[in-house]
Amino acid sequence: MEYPYLLADVSDKIYKSQWGYFMRLETNEWVFTPIEKQFNQCDLFAVTDILRNLNEQNNEN
Repeated sequence: MEYPYLLADVSDKIYKSQWGYFMRLETNEWVFTPIEKQFNQCDLFAVTDILRNLNEQNNEN
């Protein structure tokens, strides 16, 4: 998976980004845990887009 804003693959179930962590649950659904509590609208759109793409990829597999 290639997203320019993902900073590091922590494991196959966790990605660290500049905003927080994207984690895959046992159900294969991806969730987001923020590092900081404050987001601007662009950050929120980016996080939402990443989550949508991760979950769509799961549905295809």
